[in-house]
Amino acid sequence: MVWVRRVHILFFACFVVQAKLVNVTLDDQDAGLIYTPSDAWADGTDCRVCTAKLETDKLVRGSWHDSTFQPGDKETHKVSVSFNGTAIYVNCILAKSTSNPPLDGHSDMRFFIDGALVGRFARDVSNDSTSTYEYGTTVYANTSIPAGLHTFRLQNGHTNSTTQSLVLLDAITYSYDDEQPDSSVTVYSTATGSLVISETGTPDGEGAVPSESSNIASVVAPAIIVPLVLVISIFALAIYLRRRRRRRHSVVGEYGPSTWGQPTYASTTSYPPARLVSPVADFDHSSRASTPVFETRVGNR
Repeated sequence: MVWVRRVHILFFACFVVQAKLVNVTLDDQDAGLIYTPSDAWADGTDCRVCTAKLETDKLVRGSWHDSTFQPGDKETHKVSVSFNGTAIYVNCILAKSTSNPPLDGHSDMRFFIDGALVGRFARDVSNDSTSTYEYGTTVYANTSIPAGLHTFRLQNGHTNSTTQSLVLLDAITYSYDDEQPDSSVTVYSTATGSLVISETGTPDGEGAVPSESSNIASVVAPAIIVPLVLVISIFALAIYLRRRRRRRHSVVGEYGPSTWGQPTYASTTSYPPARLVSPVADFDHSSRASTPVFETRVGNR
């Protein structure tokens, strides 16, 4: 059955090679991201009234979008994007302090895919001046999206809320299977529409793409591999049994049926056997007088 094991290994290796994913990172400046209302979002790198001041070298492409939802706002702040893939990740910067600098870092976000609510991120910060910001934080990740075209929406705040909510958006990343045997790659989409491909699989910025993306293939693959391997195993077993039966028949045809173990019975005839003679006495030549003769006589007494 060694050849059967080799078939299984070869099949599994071929499938894993074809299950590579490509990560497409959309920077906050990407033209595919739609911000509404437009005046509720500000370019963080060019916003003089924004309180949050970030280190651009820790961001994807050195930029971010700033949105602050205030209680009493008639409309929530949203950012939407269409994508064709099986996974999506949202990366933001979180403010850890409400006093250094003086800003409210509370966050209240909701996430929608194709109009359905799929997640929420809420955070109440305490007065902590030890570290002002957390860069590259994944506030939402979904790796079980059916393959196809989808619409994703991030919503900052909600109606009738009594709490301020801050969103500092860095980038949105989605994944799709390109069915190519290449190593995992990351494609960056910029505002100009050009693409930058990286073979490292990790976008610029601290933790911009969560490590779970490398495990998507191992989650999806068993659902397809297990049934196929089972079918191959049954087929291989049938071939093996058939060949074994043929070899057994060929041995019988060449040497005949085996008699090994069959019992051998002794003859019941006495030895030496009695000899029938005529009723008249039979006397042989004197030279054979010493030879005993067994006879059987038939007659009346």
